[in-house]
Amino acid sequence: MKYLCIFSRLLLGVVFIVSGLTKAIDPVGYGFVITEYLNALGLSFFNPIALSFGALQTAFEFVLGVALLIGLQLRLTSILTMLIMVFFTFFTLWTAISNPVQHCGCFGDAIRLTNWETFCKNLIFTPFSLLLFFKRKRFAPISLHIGEWSTLVLFGVASLALSIHCYRHLPLVDFTGYKVGNNIPEAMTLPEGAPRTQYETLLTYQRGSETKQFSFDELPDSSWTFVSVKTRVLKRGAIPAIPSFEVRTYGGKYITDSLLSVKGALLIFVVPYMDKAHPKALEEVGMLFKQVAEHLNIPFVTLSGSGEEQTISRMKGNDLHTPLYYSDAKTLYTMIRSNPGLILLYDANVVAKWSAWDIPSFQSFSNLLDRDWEVVSAKAKISEHLTMELFAVSLILLLAILGYIFRKMSKPEAD
Repeated sequence: MKYLCIFSRLLLGVVFIVSGLTKAIDPVGYGFVITEYLNALGLSFFNPIALSFGALQTAFEFVLGVALLIGLQLRLTSILTMLIMVFFTFFTLWTAISNPVQHCGCFGDAIRLTNWETFCKNLIFTPFSLLLFFKRKRFAPISLHIGEWSTLVLFGVASLALSIHCYRHLPLVDFTGYKVGNNIPEAMTLPEGAPRTQYETLLTYQRGSETKQFSFDELPDSSWTFVSVKTRVLKRGAIPAIPSFEVRTYGGKYITDSLLSVKGALLIFVVPYMDKAHPKALEEVGMLFKQVAEHLNIPFVTLSGSGEEQTISRMKGNDLHTPLYYSDAKTLYTMIRSNPGLILLYDANVVAKWSAWDIPSFQSFSNLLDRDWEVVSAKAKISEHLTMELFAVSLILLLAILGYIFRKMSKPEAD
């Protein structure tokens, strides 16, 4: 039983740490998930604090995982883990039945689970949390309380710092279909052999007091009166990395294909919400675009998720003169987790992305254009992978060292 308890806390510790980190890396994306849940629950008045709440929840999950993995404050941790797992088991059962959101967001965009998959995941892990709960009295502190609490507080602060950094400077790892190196048109299509979603359409007809459903292959005669049509998913297939990308003029004309067919470089200024766009970023982008127009033969456009009058007004106020198009704000936030942000495309391939806090100078931007875009994209992807690998290895070593130190300082655990 002792070894099963050890396995349970290690397993749950890893799950909570991975869950916390994948969401801390992409706080804006997880904020959208929380907003969807709040809207489904009729609590949309909490939407303004969704991002902050998500960062705090993420830090709590991460700290809980660290505590389980190292073995800190196990009696309290066991109670909290059980309460969380039991609550979310019932909550995900509701989401699986009512389907208020497309995916749970429990691992951010890194691992997208359907609502039923999430419920099944919780069914698997909840018994381990119950075991720890019922055996909690056997766990003894492994260090002074001040030492354990100080360690957990530091990890909580580190998680919040990571969320703030990724909010300001874009996620350390981009899990979206618009990540550097991706070709947008290719990311919008499924590869050959990928399973397609299968649908069934049923048409309801009525004749007298009799009501019956028919498929398209077996339509009734004229004695029946059409009532309604309903389409349901028979088997869910694969989803493209970019499920939907639509850009149109404010007059309603769709220009997505035209935008993606631009040969060579294309600089896109992305503004999901113009009224919330950072004034300094607007000013810096205006200066950059002015220099690009004077010295470089590169087209640039603005994609906004706000109304036309509001967008034009702020653009004029910041000397921004670009072709203006509209796209859904959520789509724009998926393209880049910043308001505003810059994206450089080359033959519809994502070459570089900059947040509102990292708008490049004209000199650094022009230097980037002098390099091969494939090399630039490859270096960016390698840097992203190395950053995450180094981060993961450092975290594992730190937890292992802390676990060893605390065990050395501890008293023997009760059997």
